[in-house]
Amino acid sequence: MITYSHALIQTKLARDWGLAGLAGRGFLIGAVLPDIPLVVLSGATFGWFWLTGQGSLADTFQYLFFDAFFTNPLFITGHNLFHSPLSLALQLTAVYLLPLPAKARRLLKWVVIGSLVHTGVDIVTHHNDGPLLLWPLNWSWRFASPVSYWDPNHFGRQFTVFEHGLDALLITSLFKVQLQTRLTTRLVKWAAKLRAKPGWLPGT
Repeated sequence: MITYSHALIQTKLARDWGLAGLAGRGFLIGAVLPDIPLVVLSGATFGWFWLTGQGSLADTFQYLFFDAFFTNPLFITGHNLFHSPLSLALQLTAVYLLPLPAKARRLLKWVVIGSLVHTGVDIVTHHNDGPLLLWPLNWSWRFASPVSYWDPNHFGRQFTVFEHGLDALLITSLFKVQLQTRLTTRLVKWAAKLRAKPGWLPGT
């Protein structure tokens, strides 16, 4: 799925699960962290190819996502460092075993948990370009989902409509809660001011 969809989904989950403070921040970092290395590598490659005139935008896109993504060790590592379930399981183990301060342990634990939720969604929404399940031990095994969030040969068009509809519902839900919270806070403050004034009730 698109990175901002992950962020919206996990913002809603964090709110529903009551995750706040370090747990909430870590969980939301994990919503976007898995995609950041590939975004950085892709941006750097686009910039370099443009500066050196090595190919058109279409050629660079083709190289990045249909060649380097599958064959370049740097790109494979960048994409799967925070996507591979095995890599994340090892990171979670390290978080518990290393002598970390309590706050750092709590934050990092929820970053990894957030990344696991992200990759779980990606595993079932990618046909042949999803996370490598056993990286770094295996550099080729992926789950071939029947659904792809982008590939029209695997319901990509239908999923795009679904994803954007879901995003709209999540945004509406999140803003609705925020507006309700603000309105409730203002009403409570207004009522408190009224109580502080003599004669605020009829007959007093």
